[in-house]
Amino acid sequence: MPSRTTPSGLQAAGGVASAAGFANGIAGGLIGYNSTTSAQSVATETDLTNLSIQVTVNANRKILIVGYVPIGGFGTGAADERSIVRIKEGITELNQDAVTERLSNGSFITGVAKPMALSGTGNFSTPSAGLHTYKLSLEGLTTSNTTTACTTAPATTRPAWIAVLDVGPAF
Repeated sequence: MPSRTTPSGLQAAGGVASAAGFANGIAGGLIGYNSTTSAQSVATETDLTNLSIQVTVNANRKILIVGYVPIGGFGTGAADERSIVRIKEGITELNQDAVTERLSNGSFITGVAKPMALSGTGNFSTPSAGLHTYKLSLEGLTTSNTTTACTTAPATTRPAWIAVLDVGPAF
């Protein structure tokens, strides 16, 4: 897994911003990224292969964790069957996005069987200084919240991905 350390927090001496303080007070940019073009089928919540990233974060930094997962096939095709993509650190869920296959009236969202839906989710965080591992997980659920099969649908032109960005000092 790629890893990069974010710039340290704001540093100023006597209330006067130094060149180092200015540089440390701006966004550090992309500090981690992983992607995959391999499809994965799941039913129960499962960490997605190659969609985790390990980064080192310095103190007092705000980060943005974002992910994108194209969703292809679903299970039985019941109304309101959905796939849930989660951003997690360990077992802690930071955010989620749900993609529904069909509307309650039974029609497919895009009007075709087995539509491809897109799931994107993000989370702002101010983690403690140190090493952090973020990941995407996927779960298929029916309207009665029982698990059902769902499949990711990444391709060369639309890979599934996770990225971590240093967006600047924490306030």
